[in-house]
Amino acid sequence: MAQATTEPVRLPPGPRTPRTVQGLRFLVSRRSSIGGLTRRYGPAVSLNLPIFGKTVLISEPGLVKDLFTAGGDLVGRATNLGEVLGPGSTFSLDGDEHRERRKLLVPPFHGKRMHGYESIVEEEVLR
Repeated sequence: MAQATTEPVRLPPGPRTPRTVQGLRFLVSRRSSIGGLTRRYGPAVSLNLPIFGKTVLISEPGLVKDLFTAGGDLVGRATNLGEVLGPGSTFSLDGDEHRERRKLLVPPFHGKRMHGYESIVEEEVLR
């Protein structure tokens, strides 16, 4: 489990190639790039990608769960999607405001409700 600290953030290791090269490699062959990066650097890799800037790629499910269950005091909200989707987007909110919005959005995606959408999705796909 993650812990709060006053230490400066240390990003995981990653390639030192120029941002443009990293971006092109990721764009052209994303799957093989991710495989190679995780074999070389481990389950968390730092990248510097055009448009997105410094990015951390996480490939281990346990680390992804830790990230999504960490409190807002440990992990800040990324601004990339917030900039694209606008200031009122769930992706640009922090703290209590984000928590309240999530409470509204989560119920329709609960397992039982998702099963109810199955026939609707199937019907739309076959249409």
